[in-house]
Amino acid sequence: MIEDGATDKGSVTTVRRIGETIRRPVGEWTPAVHALLTHLESVGFTRAPRALGTNGTDEVLSLLHGEPAFSPWPSPLRSTGGISELGSWLRDYHDAVRDFQPPADARWQGHEGGWRPGLIIRHGDLGPWNSIWHGDRLAGFIDWDFAAPDHALDDLAQLAWYAVPLRPVEQQRRAPVAGEHTLRSRLNALCAAYGARPASVLDALDAVQSGEAARIERLGRQGHEPWVTFLARGDAAEMMAERSWLRSERTVLLGGSGGCAQPVPTAPCSNHLWRWPYWRPSSARPLLMALGERSRSRVMIVAASRLRRFGNGGRQNRRPGCGLVEGRSQGPEGRSTDSHQSRRPTRPATRAAAGTVSVGGRRAHGGRQGDRRAGPAPVLRY
Repeated sequence: MIEDGATDKGSVTTVRRIGETIRRPVGEWTPAVHALLTHLESVGFTRAPRALGTNGTDEVLSLLHGEPAFSPWPSPLRSTGGISELGSWLRDYHDAVRDFQPPADARWQGHEGGWRPGLIIRHGDLGPWNSIWHGDRLAGFIDWDFAAPDHALDDLAQLAWYAVPLRPVEQQRRAPVAGEHTLRSRLNALCAAYGARPASVLDALDAVQSGEAARIERLGRQGHEPWVTFLARGDAAEMMAERSWLRSERTVLLGGSGGCAQPVPTAPCSNHLWRWPYWRPSSARPLLMALGERSRSRVMIVAASRLRRFGNGGRQNRRPGCGLVEGRSQGPEGRSTDSHQSRRPTRPATRAAAGTVSVGGRRAHGGRQGDRRAGPAPVLRY
């Protein structure tokens, strides 16, 4: 932790500690950020700095005690419990900020759009370097200068990008967190703690990466710092390369299912078959083989109906009490989810060859860039 009276220079800002406070340079976005932090304090959200005003050219914030997670990451962040705690923190933050309406004259750093109903104020820089850990507990996140109105799911996507991390092997080794199984497990743990589907997060991240690269190109060429620095060191090109890597690894990260067979319930469902957090036909094989043929067929038809209803991009209404976040369906992320596929009727489940039940739903990939073409129907086998 930074010592009293010392300064610490990051890639964007130099800060100084004085007693139990942190001093940072004031920007045109500071009043809006302070309004956000004041709101968080008023609703009892404690895992963020408190805005204490300004002192000349500096803003004054409360000090969060702990250490930032620089590479190599501390052991709590490398654990499943640590990545889950990040997801829980973000869920709590989004719940706390959902009712916040920024001032009409709010200005946000590097962000030209304004707030409107349905958006939240993102943190905007959710990398491990801004997470503060006190022992094995997450104390909170610092550095809110890039906060801005946007979709909640984009915050989760950025957190997954840098904290899973959903990055090529070179960056994985710096953590060090590497390996297909490890990344998939960490992505699932993060999404389960927040209450979102991994497939939806990957779709949002694809848009976040292209948007961030475009912003660096635009603002860097216009001469705005810190984007001039970002552009000069090759951040835009690196982001697009990581986007290509993510697209190539999508199927692996989703367990080879494209995300269709792994809904993440955020509330209990009444159907006992759907209480498994990551239901897969392969995991049910021993149980199914122990059943008689008639019972086995019934179970598979019910499971096919479940997948068609909940695992196909939200084309049918969700059951009350089963809060699934899928594709562009309306979920706790608060994203608008009107899809042409949500208005298209689905075919009923049909019995195919002996021992196979085919689901009439098609795989749907949500995301801000619009609807994607549907993929092949998932098939349940026993």
